[in-house]
Amino acid sequence: MAEISKEYSLHLVVFPWLARIRLVPLPLPNDVEGLPDGAESTADLPPEKSELLEVAFDGLAPRFSAFLADLCNKKKPDWILVDYAHHWLPAIADEHGVPCALFMTFPATMFCAPTPRPRYEAAWVAGASEPNASGVSDVTRFRETARRCRALVFRTADEFDGPLCPALAGVFRLPALPAGMLAPQLEAAAALADGDANDGELMRWLDAQPEGSVLYAAFGSEAPLTAAHVREVALGLELAGVRFLWALRPRSAELLPAGFERRVAESGRGVVRAGWVPQLQILAHAAVGAFMTHAGLSSVVEGLLFGRRLVLLPLFGDQGHNARAMAARRVGVQVHRNEDDGSFAAADVATAVRRVMADGEEGEEFASNARELREVLRDRSRQERYIDELAQSLRQLAGM
Repeated sequence: MAEISKEYSLHLVVFPWLARIRLVPLPLPNDVEGLPDGAESTADLPPEKSELLEVAFDGLAPRFSAFLADLCNKKKPDWILVDYAHHWLPAIADEHGVPCALFMTFPATMFCAPTPRPRYEAAWVAGASEPNASGVSDVTRFRETARRCRALVFRTADEFDGPLCPALAGVFRLPALPAGMLAPQLEAAAALADGDANDGELMRWLDAQPEGSVLYAAFGSEAPLTAAHVREVALGLELAGVRFLWALRPRSAELLPAGFERRVAESGRGVVRAGWVPQLQILAHAAVGAFMTHAGLSSVVEGLLFGRRLVLLPLFGDQGHNARAMAARRVGVQVHRNEDDGSFAAADVATAVRRVMADGEEGEEFASNARELREVLRDRSRQERYIDELAQSLRQLAGM
């Protein structure tokens, strides 16, 4: 990769970007009414206030404009990678003659809709078209950003999703470029495993469990867990009778059923942790056999990177599609839900967990299929080739 990267080097501005590179802080405006000080993601807010973040993001336009003008006076970037939420950014880039590429934060397969959606997901889709506090719906943001970009970049790989980009290029009438699955590097998990990982007690508990016996449950930092969700998941984990480690946000932990944590502690077969946990290290641990997840794309990729079977409980956005896709590939089971309102019961959770964790023929099928996808994600040379080819394609599109 190093040799190709040297030949096809690019100067990029990525907005927003979370990788380990030098960050240029652009503080969010602090004058958004109702937005608490320091809130920078939906994890910092109750669900009813999350749309205020878009108001704050839109307030970044003047600061980004000044930043880009200063940058172009020194060394103009060749491209800007942007996500859909910042619909105002391509117009600023146009003023400086810098092309933009829209980086898709949701899976390429979502645009193919190979399976029908249940009725309760209609509200998720409709909500993206409705006005919010910013005055600009998410659908409008996506449409306006895509309209002014010169290329689309998808988190996809032929070996994982099939060759979708040629078809997507026809749909959007823009170059559609695969970036690979962007799985975390195994070295990152190994580095955590060699150290304390900031949670020795948690890892010692895992060390004491039989191989493949623990279900790790986590629903990300963005998923909106309701009181009913927390209650039924908690009771379902108890009912399933398996060992489990459940990580959830402190706000969600306050919704646990009365006596649940005490019963779990007394039984010795479960751990509930409110707050951050070292997810990669947990998934890498030999005691973990399956991952109960909201089916966000990053979480699915991380679970499969370690060959873990999946219990799928989607909560919003593209997660329902991701869950159906993974269930269709027989790497796990989606929790059964009411077709109309999306509700589920503890028994539904327990049934899905038992099926995935079982030692029989079906459980082994899930494990075998998960291991196959693990090998795809762990093929570094194959995944790095996507990045090299993406860089080359961007150079060609820019006429470099």
